Amino acid sequence: MAGAIVYAASKYGLNGMMKSLREEFKRTQVKITKLLVGGVDTHFRDNNDLKVHREKFLTAAKIASTIKLLPDKPAVGVVSEMVIHPMNHQVI
Repeated sequence: MAGAIVYAASKYGLNGMMKSLREEFKRTQVKITKLLVGGVDTHFRDNNDLKVHREKFLTAAKIASTIKLLPDKPAVGVVSEMVIHPMNHQVI
């Protein structure tokens, strides 16, 4: 996929930034959660030649409904990472 190197480098940098933020705020009431989402129905995949079942991808609304659960978690800990993937979106 064209542009994958830029995507990978950006994601690597964001992972480091999230780890640093978590360390910086660990003695406060600020909760930092790294959200990793795969298979989202966006325009990101419009211009590549990989054929997938887009109808099985996640939507922004489905992702948002899952994220809304985070603030309601008990104060005894923090969800440091959340990974959300569709159940099935294999290549055609």
